[in-house]
Amino acid sequence: MVYWINVHHPRILNESRCAQRMVHVQERTQSMIKRITEGDLAFIYETGALSNMRASVEDDSGKRTVQLLKGRKGIIALVRIGKFRQGKWKWNGIPFVGSYDTKELESQRDYGLLTLGGQLLERPHSRFQCAVVCVLLVH
Repeated sequence: MVYWINVHHPRILNESRCAQRMVHVQERTQSMIKRITEGDLAFIYETGALSNMRASVEDDSGKRTVQLLKGRKGIIALVRIGKFRQGKWKWNGIPFVGSYDTKELESQRDYGLLTLGGQLLERPHSRFQCAVVCVLLVH
């Protein structure tokens, strides 16, 4: 089984958590689609942002500016990768080619891992969490 790290901007104000848990693929990294398989795991890392940060989005609905929530600067989820869905859009001018559906691993019985949250990088408690911190620092 392969583990991936997917970096996200903070969630859009008034948008569901669902999009924040998907694995999005940029046009420049679309060769990764051949390497990612259903069942792989991905850590979702959310960048930091001020509460007044905005982003430009261009998709089937047109072009618009959206307000982002304050970023948590850490691993916010561990997800199992599902089916890839093609779709084109731009986020702050960066073209994307699609997203993977995902299922969030929510309990300790999922792979025997602790539930992940925004506090992960602040106070690592387990060997698993310490390993994630080391991977992010090396990456």
